Amino acid sequence: MPLAAVMETDASQGETVANAARVAHVDTFYRLADAEAIWRGMETAYHLFTPFQRFDFLSAWADSCGTTR
Repeated sequence: MPLAAVMETDASQGETVANAARVAHVDTFYRLADAEAIWRGMETAYHLFTPFQRFDFLSAWADSCGTTR
């Protein structure tokens, strides 16, 4: 079940908030495709992620291995 958390910070400027103590809200998505726009929005130079956390990689994994049995 993919999740997305939205922090109330000005992350668009590349600034990090070390003492952020709260999350504005959490959205639960039951389909990976529903989270795609938010996920791809986090795939920027201002966010740290590995190649294995990219939407394209995880979408391919979910299509081939991540099915519910």
